Amino acid sequence: MKKTPPPSQLNHLWLHRVLVMLVALGGLTLILEASSLFGASGDQLTDGSRLRRAIDIGISWRRINNTSAKSPTVDEVTQDSPSVKTQEILDQEVSEADLLHLSLLHEACVTDTNAAIPWQFGSPGQQLADGSASNHQELIHQNDTDLLRKLKQCPDVDVFLPQHLHGNGYCEDAVAYVKYLSSRLLPIWVLEKKLFDLDLGREVDYYDLCPKTPMIFFNHYWDGVPESPRWPQEKPIYLMPNIEMIELSPEYYWGVDVVLCKTQVCYDRVTRWYKQEGNPRNAQVFYTKHTSSDQAQFARKRLGDDAVAPKNFSNISFLHTAGTSIWKGTRAILDCWTSTADLPPLDVYINESAYNYMMPITFDQRLKNSRSPVNIHKGMMERSAFTKLTAEAAFFICPSRTEGYGHYINQARASGAVIITTDAAPMNELITSRDQLPGSSRFRQAVDIGMSWRRRIGNVSVDAQTGNQFPEGLPSADAGDLEVSEENLLHLSLLHEACVADENASLPWQFGSPGHQLSNGSASNPQALMYQNDTDLLQKLRQCPDVDIFLPEHLHGNGYCEDAVAYAKYLESRLLPAWILKVKLFDPNLGREVDYYDLCPKTPVIFFNHYWDGVPESPRWPKNKPIYLMPNIEMHELTAEYYWGVDVVLCKTQVCYERVTQWYEQEGNPRNTQCLERYKTATGLLDFDARTTSP
Repeated sequence: MKKTPPPSQLNHLWLHRVLVMLVALGGLTLILEASSLFGASGDQLTDGSRLRRAIDIGISWRRINNTSAKSPTVDEVTQDSPSVKTQEILDQEVSEADLLHLSLLHEACVTDTNAAIPWQFGSPGQQLADGSASNHQELIHQNDTDLLRKLKQCPDVDVFLPQHLHGNGYCEDAVAYVKYLSSRLLPIWVLEKKLFDLDLGREVDYYDLCPKTPMIFFNHYWDGVPESPRWPQEKPIYLMPNIEMIELSPEYYWGVDVVLCKTQVCYDRVTRWYKQEGNPRNAQVFYTKHTSSDQAQFARKRLGDDAVAPKNFSNISFLHTAGTSIWKGTRAILDCWTSTADLPPLDVYINESAYNYMMPITFDQRLKNSRSPVNIHKGMMERSAFTKLTAEAAFFICPSRTEGYGHYINQARASGAVIITTDAAPMNELITSRDQLPGSSRFRQAVDIGMSWRRRIGNVSVDAQTGNQFPEGLPSADAGDLEVSEENLLHLSLLHEACVADENASLPWQFGSPGHQLSNGSASNPQALMYQNDTDLLQKLRQCPDVDIFLPEHLHGNGYCEDAVAYAKYLESRLLPAWILKVKLFDPNLGREVDYYDLCPKTPVIFFNHYWDGVPESPRWPKNKPIYLMPNIEMHELTAEYYWGVDVVLCKTQVCYERVTQWYEQEGNPRNTQCLERYKTATGLLDFDARTTSP
């Protein structure tokens, strides 16, 4: 009989092996792919957008969106110039000066929230050797003596960014438009400022100077600007949406002339929405793609190459930078690391308010007792420290639940790191390698390809604890795409039939398994069932599985048998009635009587709800024998003592997983119990099938 490792190791071995494999694979593939900002098809994200392509091949922004004529479609725009010339532009390497330019614009946006920032600031030819801009006079402030002259230089499009949005994320979005549309970033004061024009002999404002210049707004942060009585009727409104934001009501989409989508999923959903809900303003939707500043390059420019340590791919440690966001999957990561032993070190950088919003007060105690090393860094980092961190980190874990674009993923790509992210849009628009952990459950897949319990439970642990559950089903790969065979469907039904009909038998998974089925739909191996009078009972009981299942006689109805036989089949286990735990058998090899506890002293046992029948209280129950619980959380008999007395909780539903984990956080977890969400199946309806990924 193979030696089973202690339960503390069961949940991490598979994940640990995957992480090691990622190092090897990452060194050969992801690092090369991520060494520059390239898109899925090889397009550079910096120059690969259709909008940028239109500009580069000589089509002005005004031409694309001429308000005096019908706007051409994206396809019409791209057909105006030979494809060869277009491809030449797309194939151009992004220069060091252009990368630095974007970073300098971003730095100015974050640090000087009251300035209007034109694209010329820090542009190629206006950069110093220390990585700073040489033309600070280009920044526009309220007290500039030549303010009127500067504001009169209307670009093809303006970008509105109110002061409260001058954080890392929106500044990334804004300065990309500023640079690649030769535009400028405007704070609110520019729109309100009155200036005396000597030529006109009267006061003028921004709306007098640039009455027809389109303006880009971000999400719902319009701050009432288009409602101003000074807003010209013919001045176009452009919207850059993050489609996950619930504040973006239909009125916003119906009130714009152009929608700029950074991601494919945005373009698909917005165009579909207009078709379904109407498009009274005939708004044009463009899939522009997008880009991010190269934080690693900026660190080396500012700090010097010697100040930035090379990435260490042999010493695995993970970095997770959540910032102010609550949608980065931070809670799921911390749940995984604190409850799973022997994972690599994890550093989490998060704003204190975001952390406090997501984490209950009791979570601090859980961090102190974490089974794997976790370091929480609360507060926002100084910019140079953050760029250095990005440049040096080798492994990023980014399991976002949603993203408007995913700048922190893109910046990790640019730095040459190995990245683990969620296989869902738009994250998988940036990371396209198929060598990544799927978000769907691999429990059924693990069974089909013959994985051991150790690896199966590891797979379930990864899915449950990393929180990779999404409203839309996610594709799985390899064996997870296999059709469930007729034999496997029948096997589960035969186990269920035996459970209901023969409550006194011990039922092993081999009964009625594929290869042991007759043409009339019955099992050909009834001898696999175990009874008290079996002459070879000792030999059968000695075959300890990786986990046993306790099902007392009074629970052998349809419902509990459905639960029990699913575990029996897919964990290659067996159902144990109470008599098995009591029977004494003479072992001629030992020259004495033995019982179940002598034969399987370390095999975990699954109990259903509160139906333990006093088994773990038996004086024969080994101290190191794990107790697993499958709860129906609505049962009031399941008191706190049950949850505090088990090593693992197996949740069949998402609501169970959420409530049980929340309960442990609130009430304490003295046994450091693992809570796993695993998919449930029923006879004839195999939700274990990886083709069906919704719980």
